[in-house]
Amino acid sequence: MDAVAEFAIGILLVLGAFTAIAAFFGLALNFSYVFSGAISTNPVFIILGIGLVLAWRNAGWLGLDRYLLGRLGTPWQHRTTSPSEPRAQESTNR
Repeated sequence: MDAVAEFAIGILLVLGAFTAIAAFFGLALNFSYVFSGAISTNPVFIILGIGLVLAWRNAGWLGLDRYLLGRLGTPWQHRTTSPSEPRAQESTNR
């Protein structure tokens, strides 16, 4: 099961599909290795994983996230006007 999770996380990260989710679960898997006593290079991978999780919005520009997140819908796409433009509801009948 562990090898399947590692493989799935690796494939998602290479393809750039669901980057933030894959990076989060990769980070959780890495923490479980560190807490079990396998030190080796895992702390370096934890730092890299934290960077991936924090940069998830920018990671979608080159990978499949550009198309997947556009189709699934994301919270920041619901805004139709910029903050500097007045809203249509506020400017009518006041």
